[in-house]
Amino acid sequence: MAERTPLAPWTNLARIFTEFFEGLGVVNAGDEVLSFHSHSHHVQTGFSIHSNGLVNASMPLHGLQSKFKEFQFEETTHLIICHAEASTYTYKVPEALLTYRRQHS
Repeated sequence: MAERTPLAPWTNLARIFTEFFEGLGVVNAGDEVLSFHSHSHHVQTGFSIHSNGLVNASMPLHGLQSKFKEFQFEETTHLIICHAEASTYTYKVPEALLTYRRQHS
């Protein structure tokens, strides 16, 4: 199981976020927001973390906007588990994007 990564230091979270989504779509790592959006010709999905802990996630059948404090990037299962004091949210990278990355790396 991956370690939980806190919001701070932001540069550490940005590095892990960027590596996790590498080759899956468009990744941006700014001072206020880390964002990922799939390419338009694949499954439409996106995931972003704001520096205040706000997470936006979108998948074909649902969306989320909530605040979290820590994040687990599970490389082998392609999950991000977001942790708050009383709740968790799990984002799973769609298999179609993982197949695309394998074929184009």
